[in-house]
Amino acid sequence: MRDTLRTPARRRRTLAVRACCSLCSALVAFLMVQVTVIVFTENARPEVGHAEHGYRLRVLQQRLAEDPGRPLFLVLGSSRTETGFRPETLPPTSSATARPLLFNFGLSSTGPLEELVHLRRLLHDGVRPRWMLIEILPGAFCSPDCGLAHYDKLDRTGWRDLRTLRHFHAPTDVYTSWCWSRLAACYLQRFPILSYYAPTLVPEENRKSLLRDAQDRTGWLTWKRSVSPEEYARGLKAARDFYYGPMQNLFIGDVPDRALRELLDVCRRHDIRAGLLLMPEGSEFRSWYSAAGWTTLGRYVDAVARDFDVPVIDARDWMADALFMDGHHLLPEGATAFTQRLEREAIRPLVEGRPPVSGVVEKPRTTSARPVSRTHD
Repeated sequence: MRDTLRTPARRRRTLAVRACCSLCSALVAFLMVQVTVIVFTENARPEVGHAEHGYRLRVLQQRLAEDPGRPLFLVLGSSRTETGFRPETLPPTSSATARPLLFNFGLSSTGPLEELVHLRRLLHDGVRPRWMLIEILPGAFCSPDCGLAHYDKLDRTGWRDLRTLRHFHAPTDVYTSWCWSRLAACYLQRFPILSYYAPTLVPEENRKSLLRDAQDRTGWLTWKRSVSPEEYARGLKAARDFYYGPMQNLFIGDVPDRALRELLDVCRRHDIRAGLLLMPEGSEFRSWYSAAGWTTLGRYVDAVARDFDVPVIDARDWMADALFMDGHHLLPEGATAFTQRLEREAIRPLVEGRPPVSGVVEKPRTTSARPVSRTHD
């Protein structure tokens, strides 16, 4: 009778134990799958986990392997660089010495902290540029300095990158936020993984393999071959909605400033001859700067250039409005014209050990908020 009464209770305990074991086993299996995905995308297939960086790295490594003794000239920057620097279109050099390997390492939504992360990745992978131009994206310096919540690139940040980020944000926040972002790595990396192995299953707007297919052998890619007046107007409006406020109230945040200075310090330690580059902007886009913001930017860039003894190439007024797709991203024709001028006025002098033609950012005239740049020897 006593055994009969105990049987239901024993059965319930047995079922509870089995349920807990099953749940724990499922949780362990789930975590193992996530860890496997993280390790795979970070090490075996970096072009899957970090598509923009990974695809460009593979192309760059192939180019370096084809001509191992050729020095590398890297241009590092944002989507403005990505769509604007097109070295494949440069005519063959007629000088006695061959032109260095010019490569575009622009990546979308990239400011000084992201540039520092990408340079350290390249150095870790054995890529050693001899020269480098670093884009200064003015809007990227207006980042608040109140924590990691304002750093929105964790989805394309690797474990090794956290060693860089922890110097600019609270280390506990860095590692905690990254781990939470990787808790469902399969979901986070679903589009990159499918884009790599089964691109037809991914909607075109989410297909990361388009980066691999669209870029040329020098890292350049374009979003559009041409734009209609209506498309240009829509693109300019989107740019104004995003940039007008920061450009009217431009200030230099602590994190971007420290990241740029650390970036230039890394270049100095690795004997990389660096320069600062402000990419072209359309006339209306340039008019959005306030006089105070323009002065702040000019003084800051000038101070950094003096502190690290690097040249500044101010190309913001180099290109006509018709050569932009939205006021600040160049169309292919504009990218060709810009690259030829950049090679002539900045890249060639830097390679030959001469100062570039374009100098520091000019201070604005007191009668107008519209920026005016100058060129001098």
